[in-house]
Amino acid sequence: AAGALSLDSADDSNVTVTGEGKDLNLVVAGGGAQTLIASCAGTGADAVQLTASAGGITIDAESTMSLDAKDDSNVTVTGEGKDLTLAAAGGGAQTVTVNSAGTGSNAVDINATAGGITMDAAGALSLDSADDSNVTVTGEGKDLNLVVAGGGAQTLIASCAGTGAD
Repeated sequence: AAGALSLDSADDSNVTVTGEGKDLNLVVAGGGAQTLIASCAGTGADAVQLTASAGGITIDAESTMSLDAKDDSNVTVTGEGKDLTLAAAGGGAQTVTVNSAGTGSNAVDINATAGGITMDAAGALSLDSADDSNVTVTGEGKDLNLVVAGGGAQTLIASCAGTGAD
């Protein structure tokens, strides 16, 4: 059909498909510079909800994707033994970047509350800081190992440019 469609209501409303195995599609199919907009003027923390009561949610984008919030936010996996993967999986010169404009001593805070942390790099690994820093093992009878284990003409270098007496 040619022309616009408008559905307006001044009260709570819904669009529901009740048959088992049936879908509801909202499609903008003409191509070009089109937009599908879901908008809400609500002020609650749950002003816009996407809920899958028994299945998952998939979001795919052929171009960029942005999730922005002006308040504290989280992405949480609550199922026991389930994982959260943040990946740049296309190959090439990709980067996964974690940034914080925070000014606290914990501006980026990584915690494993019940397990360990593993970092692996096929290339170089660099940990740099412009302030006093430490690597500490606090468990009784626990070790800290700094190892160069590949063999060949390797060197383990500890250096300091400081001028202090200690």
